Amino acid sequence: LQVKFGERVVLDRIDLMLPIPGMLAVVGRSGAGKSTLVHTLLGLVEPNTGSIRLGKYDLGSTPLRAWRRTIGYVPQETILFHASIRDNLTFTNPAASEADIQAAARRAHAEEFIAACPKGLDTIIGDQGAKLSGGQRQRLGIARALLTNPVLLVLDEAMSALDAESEVELMKTLE
Repeated sequence: LQVKFGERVVLDRIDLMLPIPGMLAVVGRSGAGKSTLVHTLLGLVEPNTGSIRLGKYDLGSTPLRAWRRTIGYVPQETILFHASIRDNLTFTNPAASEADIQAAARRAHAEEFIAACPKGLDTIIGDQGAKLSGGQRQRLGIARALLTNPVLLVLDEAMSALDAESEVELMKTLE
């Protein structure tokens, strides 16, 4: 796989095979191409050469909407809406059942703080989740991604606002 921006080669000779189930951490210095790799996996950046495959799916021959439905993506800054916790969680999966919502919240270690909210899942969280801490916003982003039951879960520094204990517990859950 190769990705260029103009004449500048950003990713070159990238060859990844991810076992399912499995886990991969991509680390590197700032500007090394980690975000470009994520954006390429999501179909936001098109590779100049090579292909991206996820199991039997090839990004080049799969409709982009179908490709993106197989991937759960949690960015560092979770995008939340001035709506209820439930609406924010089900944004990507409106047909999710109550049991699915509860399970995703539990797996993301968000269940306890949601239960403590005045109206639980029906609590309005403010624009960009202004009424929540950074860690709570990230947990909702992770729960939202888990609610789609993705084949691949991409976390782009999605645990940076969590305390060490929460991060360890969440990693155990994701494993």
